[in-house]
Amino acid sequence: MPHVRRETAAAWLFVWAWAVGLLVSPGHFGSIDAERRFQVARAWWTAEPEVRADDTDFGIPGRDGRRRAWYGAGQSLIMLPVDLVVSTAVSLIPPLARIDRALDGAAVRVLVVMTLAPLLVALAVRQAYLLLVALGFAWRVALAGALSLLVATTLLHYAQLLQENVLGLLLMLTAVRAGLLWARGGPRRHLVVAGLCLGLELLVRLTSAIDVVAVMAFAGALAWTSTPDDDRRRRLRDLVLVIGGCVLLGLVLDRLYHAWRFGDWTTTYIGRFGEAARAADPALPAMFPFSTPFVTGWLGAFVSWRKSVFLFDPLLAATMVVLVARWRQCPAVVRGFAVAMGSVLLAQATFHARYFAWGGDAAWGDRFLVSPAQALAILAVPLALTMDVSRRARMAMWTVALVSVLVQVASTIFTFNLEIAQIDRGIGSNVVIGQRFWNIWTAVTTIAPGAADGLASMFRPAFAPWTFAPVLGASLSVVVCAAWWGWLALVAWLTWILARAALQSGRGVSSGG
Repeated sequence: MPHVRRETAAAWLFVWAWAVGLLVSPGHFGSIDAERRFQVARAWWTAEPEVRADDTDFGIPGRDGRRRAWYGAGQSLIMLPVDLVVSTAVSLIPPLARIDRALDGAAVRVLVVMTLAPLLVALAVRQAYLLLVALGFAWRVALAGALSLLVATTLLHYAQLLQENVLGLLLMLTAVRAGLLWARGGPRRHLVVAGLCLGLELLVRLTSAIDVVAVMAFAGALAWTSTPDDDRRRRLRDLVLVIGGCVLLGLVLDRLYHAWRFGDWTTTYIGRFGEAARAADPALPAMFPFSTPFVTGWLGAFVSWRKSVFLFDPLLAATMVVLVARWRQCPAVVRGFAVAMGSVLLAQATFHARYFAWGGDAAWGDRFLVSPAQALAILAVPLALTMDVSRRARMAMWTVALVSVLVQVASTIFTFNLEIAQIDRGIGSNVVIGQRFWNIWTAVTTIAPGAADGLASMFRPAFAPWTFAPVLGASLSVVVCAAWWGWLALVAWLTWILARAALQSGRGVSSGG
């Protein structure tokens, strides 16, 4: 059996996470938001419009009168080169080109999704491992933490969606690690990496300004405590100038893009969206889209059955319990990371509390909080392995981890729209996690699940072979499904190899990165 060593652990993790991402891929964007961002990328280099003609519920008038997408440009920028490469490759293969034309570009969209989504997931998991090592955890412990990120947090569900959340997590983890390496005496290029990641985050979502503040505060505090007195000011000046310059570049690009679309420099796309919505429906509150009572949105993010971040990411609760109980045992750098990510979580919840869709609207969990929740949750397993806790407490931690794995696996079985549709029709429970397990039980024990409610198609497994089954035909579907089960066996084998390496000797916290 292959052996995983410290030198190869990151590569093994990358391959494993990529394989998992491909395994759970539905073969499509997974959400209308992702598809709309892809359409923007298409519009930048083809004659296609920024908003499709059949997407009548989306877009607001731009400076030229045409409907414009009101999202940030960051996710579309990442999609653009993949679209260019895939579209060129498809055009050079006549059979694929004919299929793509016959299906209105579906072949290109499928290949873009199945290329980019697993890649982003693999990069995020690899970066989580490198960050945990930089935080001081032994490599086997860091390996366990990175494994838990994908199989025991909402990252597994969002691996099915080519939304901006996985990209945001990747950029944030990369920026934190780069800032940490610089604070420990590393060269300025680490600051450049952190700054570029944070600048791109701003292009993805303007509320990422919260991440900018958190990363700079984290790196600055570490640099201040680890630098001789006579060099502190210079180091902090470098931090502000380098990261600040990169972030300023991202902000300037955002303003240029906004002015190109809407003709002004000072408004935001959220503000433009609110103006257009109020103009179309005068009955909307004057404060729309920030019209939800603050308490409703803020508490809903943490204690509501439908969106509570603790229900969808149980490892987050485990992390918080261990941190509180063993705060003094934790290394200062781990405490600093926890404070930084916890601050991002609370700040994002506070900012979005009054937003009309404070939980991210149609999404699995609170879409605005999943990235900081996942970043905090990667500490749960490493802390359980390294902290001095009782056997009973350790067993409780592993029980929570197992429950987390079951929740995340269940989240991938069907489209997240199933429970939303059931709630809208008055036939589902607001306890979304419980409803998901009930739906799985229904699918196993019922001949035609969902047929009586018109939801039969949503009970189809949300994996590519079953997505394509209606157009593949019976014989080819059998072959594709068999290949998927074979891929599942490969993923299980890789998981066993990595888990075995993670749980072998070598527990503890190392002295360095």
